[in-house]
Amino acid sequence: MWYHKEEKNTVGILLEYGIAHGDELLTLKYGEHEEYVCKFLTSYESDNIADVENSGAAYNEFIVVAYSVVATVVPGGHFAQDDGGIEVTYLDMPSMVSDSRGRIIYPRALVGSGDGSATG
Repeated sequence: MWYHKEEKNTVGILLEYGIAHGDELLTLKYGEHEEYVCKFLTSYESDNIADVENSGAAYNEFIVVAYSVVATVVPGGHFAQDDGGIEVTYLDMPSMVSDSRGRIIYPRALVGSGDGSATG
């Protein structure tokens, strides 16, 4: 279940790949100035940003995909050093995610498998 239509084509792609290839190392890039090698950990429903429990306009629940950081290639602000991980949401997606063979997982527009499948 997605809380936002954007999640299916953002964190949904990463979650699908993580479930199918849980031991695969992924490179998460945030622009040209931040890059990490990570391993899928889990996904969960967020604590909403406004810290309220209602259906009002301030309420925003979403899916979080969590990764452990195996290596920092280019350090930046996404790596939570206290727990050694990165949390990815539809609100703050990496600009590109690739697997250890260099295949692009996200964004799908760059996937070169021909069928658009990230799990191929």
